[in-house]
Amino acid sequence: MLPDNVTLLSAWDAGRLGDLVTGVLERLVGEPFMEFGRAADMMWLGFGEEVPAPTRRDSARRCAKHRLHASCPLRLDLPTAVLVASSDIYVPAEPRESLESFEWDDPGANLFDVSVSAYWRENPPGSVVVEAVSADAVGGIQLGLSTGQSLTLFPSRSGLTEHWRYFGVNDEEHFVILPEVPQWG
Repeated sequence: MLPDNVTLLSAWDAGRLGDLVTGVLERLVGEPFMEFGRAADMMWLGFGEEVPAPTRRDSARRCAKHRLHASCPLRLDLPTAVLVASSDIYVPAEPRESLESFEWDDPGANLFDVSVSAYWRENPPGSVVVEAVSADAVGGIQLGLSTGQSLTLFPSRSGLTEHWRYFGVNDEEHFVILPEVPQWG
């Protein structure tokens, strides 16, 4: 069972959000990294065994059991270099392409899509495992991977807007990180 919103807000107010988030995401430790992609500017990551996830369009659809959907900046890093970054969706895959004709949302047209494809060629789905999880006081997370790489999600906006969410496929509960909005005045 995932923590409810009252528990989430209480942890945030008490400065314990990092502990709560780490506790929720510890279930990813030992799970294989299976999916990485995007829908428009929302990035998605999948971990764990494939399970049935039927939709109206595809009754045979399967996907990784654990999901992270990121609406905040995301990076996949080596210890000394960034491999993939969410803002790469706004960079043409072809450096000589005119920015006037660049359609960032066309599949494969941007650096993010090309970089993710290259990542999967070097690290086939399931060959990399989550080894560690940590979180900070404002909902940022880092997943340490068995290759020495890390996945980092970091909230970068104020106001009531979703940063990221965790959920299990076919589960009704979602753990959603929204920013704590200070009371000005």
